[in-house]
Amino acid sequence: MESHKLREVRLYTFTPPRFRRCRVLVVESKPSAPHVISMRLASSIARSFVNMLNYGYAPRTLRIVSPLFARYDVKYLTYAVHVLATTIAPWIALYYRRPVLITFIEARESTQSILNATLVLPVKVRGVIYRDSMMISIVLSDNENIRVSSWNFADMVFTNAWNLISTSFESRNVELPPALELGFPFIALLLPKSMRNYIKVYVRSNRERYTIYVPVRTPQWKLDDLPPKIRELVELSVVNPIKNNATFAPRGMLIVGPPGVGKTVAAEAIASTLGLNIAEIRPSIYRSMWYGMTERQLDAILRTLKNRRDLMILLDDVDFLTGRHISIHETHVSEISILLQFLQDPARPFVVMTTNTPELLDPALVRPGRIDIVLVMGFPDREMRRQVARKCIERYNLRTEGDVVDTIVRVTRWFTNAEVDALIRLAASKGNGVLNDDNVLWARQKFSINESVRRTIQNRLMWFSENYQGIVLRYIPNESEI
Repeated sequence: MESHKLREVRLYTFTPPRFRRCRVLVVESKPSAPHVISMRLASSIARSFVNMLNYGYAPRTLRIVSPLFARYDVKYLTYAVHVLATTIAPWIALYYRRPVLITFIEARESTQSILNATLVLPVKVRGVIYRDSMMISIVLSDNENIRVSSWNFADMVFTNAWNLISTSFESRNVELPPALELGFPFIALLLPKSMRNYIKVYVRSNRERYTIYVPVRTPQWKLDDLPPKIRELVELSVVNPIKNNATFAPRGMLIVGPPGVGKTVAAEAIASTLGLNIAEIRPSIYRSMWYGMTERQLDAILRTLKNRRDLMILLDDVDFLTGRHISIHETHVSEISILLQFLQDPARPFVVMTTNTPELLDPALVRPGRIDIVLVMGFPDREMRRQVARKCIERYNLRTEGDVVDTIVRVTRWFTNAEVDALIRLAASKGNGVLNDDNVLWARQKFSINESVRRTIQNRLMWFSENYQGIVLRYIPNESEI
């Protein structure tokens, strides 16, 4: 190995142990150090890069999101370049007879700095002239919206890294190929996800300890996004008592309705009005194949969340908690027993459940005292569809012509809120950002809506709301309102 110091940049060359017909040139501005995370990172990038070679010249981007990127020093991450330069890159360079350029870039706010630029050169074969080069670029950024998948970004990275290598080694008697062009670009984007988006839950099993991450998010919807007919009811019966810390405030809520009518929107709107974040419990977080671990992990999650007054617990699409009378596995029965005990505690956070099929739920889960209020949401009426259409037009920054909102309301009879949104996006695609009657009518022809089936679902919701034993808030418009 030959090593040089050039101001704050370290230069060195070496020959990979298993690839004697390759030479590696390295320019690094920060030292690197081996670590298990660099080995794992290099392995993931190598697999994706080999797969990329089957898809031609289009720039491919691999997004890797992990909280570990924020925990470890960047020197451990940059060592992944060295791992790639001694394993997969020489093999690719010899097989395809092309140089491979590997870079590690740290992108912070508006600045981008190259921490490592490595060029893997195959031994020159007589008569072969290198005209282009493959590139593996690792980009560490805390900005999720950074655009790295374009040719412009890849070409900029390649040009800067090639200029850095060529100018650094020009006085070191190192033979370099003439100016290369970018051939196969591959970019791995590393996003250090903040641990503030999760709650850590520790579970002990015998001598081992497991860590479960419960996702926490900030609600995006507001109370104004609810149908006007139930907005005041929800505010009076749910929001105001909890805001006032009343001892008689409801402890939980079940939201019932077909897919797309805004059940999750309603849950987020309540949390937003109360100033609470949302901790969502999903079966994929705690269910396990090992005997007894499902119950142990669910119990640990609920005990951790029990005293969090800054959260609202959401169990979205809670149909997985089937009633004990129809459960076919003892683990499901144990799940419900643990939840019943948790819901009985008056000091727990406010709990919201949503479901499409309330008849599958265990009746003991949704009785008053555990889940005090049931909100039944049917297909939206004309007033609600008008509100959805206006908000969609504003959200997507669309241009409108004539009374297109009236046309949308008229042709979306028996549509859900989500379907109204989909129709507007399809019509906007047809009109290239312009909404008019012709585009809306064209988009409506692409939808298949069976009004008889929707009418049956609406009647079933009405039957459920009339036969449920407890507090029921209804938003079930009749056919003339729809």
